[in-house]
Amino acid sequence: MKNVKLFVLMFSLIIISSSISVTAIPTKRIEDKIIPDITNYTSTWIDYNPETKENNDITNLYYNNPSQVTTQVFESVDLTSLIIQITESTVTSYISTLVGFGPRRTGTSACDDAGDWIAGVFDGMGLDVRIQEWSSGGYSGNNIEATLPGIDTSSDEVYLIVAHYDTVSSSPGADDNAAGTAAVLASAEVMSQYTFSHTVKFLAVSGEEQGLYGSTIYADEAASLGINIKEVLDGDMIGYAETWDDQHTVGIYGSGTLASTSQQITDTYPGLIDITVIQYGASGNSDHWPFIQNGYDAAMYSEYHFNPYYHSSQDTIDKMDLDYDMRVTRMMTATLAEFSNLIISDNGGGEVHLLRPRVSIEDPSNGEYIRGTIDIKGKASSISGSVKYVLVKIDDNDWEYAETEETPGNYINWTYSWDTTKVDDGSHLISAVSLNNHYLDSPTDYSRVNVVNKILSTNIIMINQADINEKISIQSFTTGGLPPYSYIWDLGDGTKKYEQNITYTYKYPGEYKVELTVKDSMNNTTYASKTIPIIDDIPPTISIINPENAFYLNNNEVFTLKNPVIIGDIDIIIDVTDNSIIDYVVLYINNQEKFKFTDTPYIWTWDENMFGQATINVVAFDKSGNKANDTINVWKFF
Repeated sequence: MKNVKLFVLMFSLIIISSSISVTAIPTKRIEDKIIPDITNYTSTWIDYNPETKENNDITNLYYNNPSQVTTQVFESVDLTSLIIQITESTVTSYISTLVGFGPRRTGTSACDDAGDWIAGVFDGMGLDVRIQEWSSGGYSGNNIEATLPGIDTSSDEVYLIVAHYDTVSSSPGADDNAAGTAAVLASAEVMSQYTFSHTVKFLAVSGEEQGLYGSTIYADEAASLGINIKEVLDGDMIGYAETWDDQHTVGIYGSGTLASTSQQITDTYPGLIDITVIQYGASGNSDHWPFIQNGYDAAMYSEYHFNPYYHSSQDTIDKMDLDYDMRVTRMMTATLAEFSNLIISDNGGGEVHLLRPRVSIEDPSNGEYIRGTIDIKGKASSISGSVKYVLVKIDDNDWEYAETEETPGNYINWTYSWDTTKVDDGSHLISAVSLNNHYLDSPTDYSRVNVVNKILSTNIIMINQADINEKISIQSFTTGGLPPYSYIWDLGDGTKKYEQNITYTYKYPGEYKVELTVKDSMNNTTYASKTIPIIDDIPPTISIINPENAFYLNNNEVFTLKNPVIIGDIDIIIDVTDNSIIDYVVLYINNQEKFKFTDTPYIWTWDENMFGQATINVVAFDKSGNKANDTINVWKFF
C-alpha cells in the first residue's frame, strides 16, 4: 500500500511538473484550456504547515516545495453561493429591528441605541469593530466601522460599503435608511464567512440627515491617513418599488466603474438579481459624496422611482418591496466581492488559499463610441505576478492573445489592437480574461462599445405636404460619425430649432424648404433638406352685416322689418375671415361690380339713386384661390 501511495504521488508530481514547465505559447488554443466559472475541474493545491514556513507566498511555495504538492478537485470561483445567502428574510429582519428603535435622529438615545446594536451585530460576526465618535455642526454621533482584512499582504486596497442609520425626527426610516443599513449588515454577514484578497470595510454612519456629517468626518480622516479606498458603495433608499420597471431597475449615482461592474454582475447571474443599472451623475445628497470630494471612486445605489413616503411617518416596512430590496442588496454585495477578490479556499480545513487572477479593461470604457483601429488596453494581476496570458475576444469570436508588458508592481499592462472597420457599425462586446501559470482563469471583464465607421449622414423624415395650422412631426435619421450629435433646423419661415426631432405648425400657405445641419462630436458636418408644400383648401367665411332686416333712413336704422328697406344712402359693411390671408373682396349690385377691396375695412357707401328691389352680392378670395360669397335682397328708394 505504501508503494501504491508513492506511485500516486510521483504520478501527480509528473503531471504538475509538466504544467510548471510550460513557457512558450502552446499550439492548442488557450480558449480550450479556460475553465468556466461554474465547472468542477482539477487544479493544483498546496498543503503546508504555516508554522514552519516563513514565506507564505503561494507561487514561491509551489516552486520551492514541489514535494508537498498534491492534486485535488475543487470548484472555480463562483459568486452564486455567496449571493443566494442574502435572502428576503435576512434584510427584513435587519430592517424590522432598526425600525423598532423608532425615529433615529442623530444625537437621540434611539440613534445611539441603534448604533450600539449595529456594533454588536458586527462583533458577533467576528469582524474588527471600531466606533468613531464625531462632533460637527452642533451634532454628535457615532460611525460604526467593521473590517474584514484581506490576506494579500502586498495589497493596501480597501473596498467599502456604507449606509446611514439615522433618520429625520418624524420618520421610523424603513426605506430611508434602514434599507441601506440592512444591505451593509447583510453584506457583512455573508462576506465574513469568506476570504478575500483585499480588505473590506462595512460602515454605518450617522449625521447624514443633518448634512452628511458622519461620512464627511470618516472620509476626511481616511484621506488624511492615505487609506487606499478603491471603491465606495453607498446604499440609500433601496427598498421602494411599485411598478415592474421599478422592481427591475436601480439608479447608480456616480462611479461608472461601479455601474458597469454591477451590471456585469447581474448579467452573469441571471435569476438571482435581475436588475438593470441606470447610471446618473454623482449627486451631493448622500454619503458617497464626501468620498468623491476626497478623490475616492464612489457611487450611491438608490431605487428607480423616489419613495413618496420619504421623511414621513409613513416610511414603514409595509410600504417597501422587500424582494427588490433583497436583489439590490445582492447586487451590492456581489459587486463588493468581485472587487475585493474572493479567494478559492480549502474547504477541507487546510490553511492554503489559491488566489484567482484578475483582469480589467481600462480603455475603451463602457458605452464609448470608437472608430478605425484602436488599442484595447487593460491590466491583469495575480499574486507574485504569475499572469501568463491575457486573451481578448470581440463578441462571440475566438479568443486571441493580447500583447503584455511587465511592470514593477504585481500586475501587467496588456494591449490588443482591434481594426473596427472589419465589423459592422453598432454595439460590440469586448471580453478579456487572464490566465496564471496553471491556467486558472480570471473572472471575465467586459466593455460594451459602439463602433461608428460610417460617414456621417442624415435624412429628414416628414409628410409630403400639410395644411396650414396642421401640427407636423419632423424627424431626423442620422447615422455614422461619432455621437453625440447636435442639430440645427431651418424651417424656411425664419424659424430655427435645435432638437433631434421636432413638431411645427405653418401659419401660411406656400412651399417651405426645411433644412437640417447635423454635427457629430468630432465636428464633422452633414446636411439634408426637403421642401414641403403647405396648402390651404379651406374657403374663407364672408357675410354682409349691414344692412340688416330693418328700415333705414339716410344710413340710420329706424325700426326692424322682415327685409331691408333703404331710403337714401347706406353703408354696406362686409365681415370676412380666413385661416390664412384674404387676397381681395368684390362687391356686386344687381350683378354689376361696384367695388374691389384689397384691404380692410370692407365698407362701401351706396349713394346711387334707384327705386325698387336690388340684389347685393359679395365674393371673397384668399391667397390660395379659395372663395366664398354672401347675398342679400333689399329695397332701395332714392
